[in-house]
Amino acid sequence: MDYAIYQNKIVIEDETGREIAGVDFTPVKKNVCSITRVYGVHDNSADERAEAIMRRAIRYFRSKKVKVVPSCEYAVAWFNRHPEMRDVLNESDSNKGNKNTVKVKGGKQKKSTRTKTKTRTKTKSKDRGRGLSDVNLEKPVDAGLKLLCRVLQIACAVAIVIICVMFSYVAVGRVDFAALANKNQSAIAFVSSCGVFLLFCLIEFNWVLSRQRFANNGRVVRLDVGRGIFAFVVMIILAAGSSIAVTQGQQVVTPANVANVKDGIILFFQCIGVNSKNIIEISLVGLVMTIVRRMIGR
Repeated sequence: MDYAIYQNKIVIEDETGREIAGVDFTPVKKNVCSITRVYGVHDNSADERAEAIMRRAIRYFRSKKVKVVPSCEYAVAWFNRHPEMRDVLNESDSNKGNKNTVKVKGGKQKKSTRTKTKTRTKTKSKDRGRGLSDVNLEKPVDAGLKLLCRVLQIACAVAIVIICVMFSYVAVGRVDFAALANKNQSAIAFVSSCGVFLLFCLIEFNWVLSRQRFANNGRVVRLDVGRGIFAFVVMIILAAGSSIAVTQGQQVVTPANVANVKDGIILFFQCIGVNSKNIIEISLVGLVMTIVRRMIGR
């Protein structure tokens, strides 16, 4: 089960996205809102979910420094049972007595007219989602396509990891720690080049696994738009170019045997070139999977 915070309600959703419990609230004035309804699916766990959603709502109100007015019977009874939570109550409104008030222990709480709105934002802030690209999901994506897209996304990330492992297997054996201690320029250039490449792989690994946020009728959704094309194109170009640095029967030298920065960089390309064929094949497969993900995302 997941919590979802919208503009005017906080709900608990099951695995299918169906609301099974929720708290409706409406603004009364600045930094003050009224709890108009607490609802949920009636079953053996209904009381536990109602308790959980109220506590989650209180944490949200505290984080936003918002005071509340309980305007439904359940909310009034809940605050009577939990006096330790009454710090979020709006005391100024609780002291006003009129025909639209309900009694609670220690004072009165003002009822507000409930308003209905369909504008909502699935965030931890009602303002979150502004500035995001707007999409219209009239037809939800098929669950099978979602699963396929997620599997391909993970497979693309695994492809990047495999490329890193193949490169590291060759490169680690070429690091000359004695040359590094002596500040050998070629050794430093070689290690620096390896570090930049591995950092690039790490960034692209996280980028491939990320999903872009969109605003769908005021609600924030995350969609896989096929990120990672740039990474695999760079891998293909790098491996194809590095294959030139390695000729058949040529032994990869160590930084201690080379003279300058240029030779250290050439050694880096040689380490990639050793497995250039495998890297190109894996990158092509990853590129195809990424294109399929992008097509599904569109």
